[in-house]
Amino acid sequence: MWDPAQYSRFRDERARPFFELLARIRHLEPKRIVDLGCGTGSNTEVLSDLWPDAEIRGIDHNEAMLERAKQIEKDKLTFSQGEIEQFVPSGEDLVLSNAALHWIDEHESLILKFAKGLPPGGTFAFQVPANFDAPSHAILRKLTQGSEWRHLLDDPKRHAYSRSAVEYARMLLNHGFEVDAWETNYVQVLPGEDAVFEWMAGTTLRPIYAALTDRQEERFSEQYRAQLRAAYPTGAAGTVYEFKRVFVVARAPQTENGTLRAKARASEVVGVGWGDEEEVSA
Repeated sequence: MWDPAQYSRFRDERARPFFELLARIRHLEPKRIVDLGCGTGSNTEVLSDLWPDAEIRGIDHNEAMLERAKQIEKDKLTFSQGEIEQFVPSGEDLVLSNAALHWIDEHESLILKFAKGLPPGGTFAFQVPANFDAPSHAILRKLTQGSEWRHLLDDPKRHAYSRSAVEYARMLLNHGFEVDAWETNYVQVLPGEDAVFEWMAGTTLRPIYAALTDRQEERFSEQYRAQLRAAYPTGAAGTVYEFKRVFVVARAPQTENGTLRAKARASEVVGVGWGDEEEVSA
């Protein structure tokens, strides 16, 4: 379903949130790391450069992506095929997931599962898109639900989603975790013709194309391109495409018993002040 070359077309724009997530991880010497939904492994390789002594494993379900990832395997950096939903923490002190959890229905339960599986002081960090109300996605939903396509494409399982930073933070705080959560709205200037379509073709369109024949895919793409051009005019510098993302870094308490002090740090954009504290009973 996934096309590594298409996905990598806007590699810098897709990688930037990963580095910004990484910058907020206050875990100086992790020994075991897992990257859930690692894709081609390019970001996972950064982890091995940052923590060369750590055992690092990337997990992804897609064979084409993993084929690329396995080309960069080395002694302490390995990749394996698997579903994120089936991952069971086994002593990793750093678990990451970059732009993957939003594809999973009811992923909130997985977030708690992964966080609760951390050892004391361990960290679970994730980033998910939060632009599902943007014209690019609203147009796509309307198109898939139209009379021509809904019998093939109006499948709720194809609709990714995410929660706000506040909602994720509250959920994890209520379970005693220290939480750093924020939202960022990127103003991306994408180069090339039909840039927003090409962006979507690397991610959101993949499960849609999987349900269509080649001729149907071509017709669907023509219709979608035309509407995107009207919503996102191309300027001299490229196409401006706003893209909001949600970031969460949750750290397990150092002790497992007693009263835990959980700290929620979030930017003003989501309405929670830095340094706010809340008492949570274990």
